[in-house]
Amino acid sequence: MHFAEDQPLARDAFDAALPPAWPDDLGAQVRAQVRASGRKLVVLDDDPTGGQTVGDLSELLTWDGELLKGALLDDDPSIFVLTNTRSLPRAAAADR
Repeated sequence: MHFAEDQPLARDAFDAALPPAWPDDLGAQVRAQVRASGRKLVVLDDDPTGGQTVGDLSELLTWDGELLKGALLDDDPSIFVLTNTRSLPRAAAADR
């Protein structure tokens, strides 16, 4: 199906054009692979609303060296870190 910006599309037509839903919940597989790797999965997100999309994951909301160090050294296999670089000037965001 071709989507044109200047023509409205009925909801049913849009839904019909989407691929089928993924048949499996991959969360358990991803968690098992992260644990088996012996490494920590670090998710960096520049969007302050990004944390709303994660569950069962430690989340750092401030960019603090001591907090980050502690999170990297703890036993949790994964961590979500809000960089919030969208709110910074370009040079400060690149530095972070």
